[in-house]
Amino acid sequence: MDLAKLSRDDMIVGGLGIFLLIDLLFLPWYSVDGFTASATSAPYSIWGVLALLVAIAFVADLALERFGQNTLPVIGSSRATTRTALAGGTLAFMVIKFIAHTSNLGLGCWLGLVAAIALVVLCVRQPAS
Repeated sequence: MDLAKLSRDDMIVGGLGIFLLIDLLFLPWYSVDGFTASATSAPYSIWGVLALLVAIAFVADLALERFGQNTLPVIGSSRATTRTALAGGTLAFMVIKFIAHTSNLGLGCWLGLVAAIALVVLCVRQPAS
């Protein structure tokens, strides 16, 4: 794996994608009396799981394009459009989970939402590849 193939923007976007995976799996989205739950845990775990799956697809899309075959199917006309759609999908599922249960929110929820918004903004601003 040659990291020289990654631009600064790729490293930032990829880092945010990896952070979202960590956030959705391990950081506390809910906290009640010392007990914590991640985004993939109840309540409404389906939205956290869907966000996780789309975030995995986002990171895999970037990694496969930069380090593997460039024969992946695209949404729209470019890989950048595909990644923007995947980032938007991740954010949409996270927002649905947030709206479905807004009490007892932990730090992971807020960090994840900020990271997902930043990821969408950066993907929209990234030039088509």
